[in-house]
Amino acid sequence: MLRRSDSLPRLSYSLAATFLGRMCLSGEVLTLGGAEWRFVREAVAFYRDVAELIREGRFRCVRCAGESWQHLTGHQIATVLAPDGARMLVVWHRFAGEAEKMELTLPEGGRWRLARALGKPDACAKLHGERVVWAGVPEWSGGVLLLERAAV
Repeated sequence: MLRRSDSLPRLSYSLAATFLGRMCLSGEVLTLGGAEWRFVREAVAFYRDVAELIREGRFRCVRCAGESWQHLTGHQIATVLAPDGARMLVVWHRFAGEAEKMELTLPEGGRWRLARALGKPDACAKLHGERVVWAGVPEWSGGVLLLERAAV
């Protein structure tokens, strides 16, 4: 649910979740400010570009979370690998709790590069060889990365 009072990081958290299935926008969408509306439009365009990958890809989820679904802590990282293995969508969310290291090991067989992102990924996500590492991630943040593989 999008609200007029949502900051861009909060919008990124909410919109990232839509990349786990079918995108559906609800809430105060028509009352968003200019920067917020541009961000939503960017997310919708990004989603359209990766919709086939979401539909055809292979999903995996790494969740380091507490026991409560009512009061989420920790984080989760969902990946969608294209059938040919050439592209991967990474959908991440950081919940409440103490800051922790978030890390994802990428499939072997080529160098990965960041092709696109929802929001500003350089703020906390970095590619290190065959790993994505997030550092200094604030609570209740999220985003989407599209990675492409270059053959070795």
